[in-house]
Order: sequence, then C-alpha cells, then structure tokens
Amino acid sequence: MPPKNLNRNLDQKKIQWIRRTQKKQKRRKQIRKILITQKKN
Repeated sequence: MPPKNLNRNLDQKKIQWIRRTQKKQKRRKQIRKILITQKKN
C-alpha cells in the first residue's frame, strides 16, 4: 500500500531531521564549553 510506504518515508525524513538538529545542538554545546574554558584561562 502506497500510503503506508509514504508514511514510512516521512517518518524517516523526520528522524533524519531530528538527528541532524540534535547533532548541531551537541556541537554548539561543545563549542560553548570550549569558549567558556578559554575565557577562564
């Protein structure tokens, strides 16, 4: 059934998008940590 397949496709895209945003947030946190430690030094 096409609808089901379409739905799964949407889910995959959503999951990919969520993963991507999570990665970006993680990177941002790391950068912030580095900046904070640099300021202390």
